[in-house]
Amino acid sequence: VDLTDFASWPTHTTGPDNGPYPPGGEAFDFEYDSDIDLQDFAAFQHALAL
Repeated sequence: VDLTDFASWPTHTTGPDNGPYPPGGEAFDFEYDSDIDLQDFAAFQHALAL
């Protein structure tokens, strides 16, 4: 996870229960629940900080 991924985040965000996400979004679905929301963003931030 790097700043290139961070720049791609907004184009893949769906919000809670609003999946499916656009193609390529599977990398951002940290919860494997077919949407990309703030819970996924929390995990993304953690991965970015490592």
